[in-house]
Amino acid sequence: MDFAPGVHFGLSDEDYFSVPALSASGVKNIRMSPLDFWARARWLNPGYDEDNEDTEESFARILGRAYHKRILEGRDAFERSYAPAFDPAAHKGALDGTDEIKAALRMAKEAGVDVKITGNKPELISRLLELQPTARIMDVLRESYEKNFEDHILLAAKYLDKIELSAAMIEKDPQLSKAFSGGMPEVSIFWVCPTIGIPCKARLDYLKPKAIVDLKTFANKSGYPIMRAIDRELGYNRYPIAAAWYYDAADQVSGLIDSGKVYGDAPHSYLSALHAGNEKTFVYVFQQKGVAPIARGKSFPRSLTNCLLAQAQCEAAKQTYRTCSETFGTDPWITSEPITAFDDATIPALWE
Repeated sequence: MDFAPGVHFGLSDEDYFSVPALSASGVKNIRMSPLDFWARARWLNPGYDEDNEDTEESFARILGRAYHKRILEGRDAFERSYAPAFDPAAHKGALDGTDEIKAALRMAKEAGVDVKITGNKPELISRLLELQPTARIMDVLRESYEKNFEDHILLAAKYLDKIELSAAMIEKDPQLSKAFSGGMPEVSIFWVCPTIGIPCKARLDYLKPKAIVDLKTFANKSGYPIMRAIDRELGYNRYPIAAAWYYDAADQVSGLIDSGKVYGDAPHSYLSALHAGNEKTFVYVFQQKGVAPIARGKSFPRSLTNCLLAQAQCEAAKQTYRTCSETFGTDPWITSEPITAFDDATIPALWE
């Protein structure tokens, strides 16, 4: 998509990521190096391929999207997009495999039916169904099942169960259950930075008239107490950058609504409340991965020193984005640094 300032509802992930603009994740990438940003920007790097990763990481992304869909949009919306994968164990006795189908044809031949027992699997299945239209064949059952859910993403029941349990931990919590109500999920905001003049974008998990809610999961592999694990997760993943960036994005909403730059479906009453509630609180909802999906909410006030530091880093990233855009355009953003000497004060002692 081309960049166009506005508040978008219902924008797909693919469209959002294709918009040429700096985002919170882009700030993190550009802090590593301008080339790290360029390599992960779909509109800059012609060789970018999200799925060019190992299968485990790709599948983790699929599960993550399903989890967000269920938590942010609710069960009804989730079930319109996801369904249980076909389960062969639920169809015991169905013929499965070429040998079993051939065996059924052989029995018919021994009973006096003139039938061929050679051929590929589809031919064998077709031949058997001509003789026994009610025969239960695993491939046929699977094909019929998947056709019924051709507009859905199919996930194994064990993953759906985990997602449902995670959702229950939030929906049954008297405080957290309010986090994902009264607002809209996956709100995309595009604006031009008024000081540096670069295109910016943000995709908010859940936007309420007076709050921005961001859903995060964490593994807690070191076994810290939950609240301590959340604090560490916030720091290690540089989440203050996202909070500072989303505050900036939320500041643009009222002006964009005033300009009529609202796209997609959103209730008029919601837009009016969103416009009136200019000052918003940023809230993180953290949920632990694994067998104990405990969830906790923590606000991230704009007055925190960490938020102010993150805001400064966002501004520095904007300037780097502008400089590299003007210098390199769509070519790789390859910058150089002078050769320097190591400093004992900056080398961690872990090498020992």
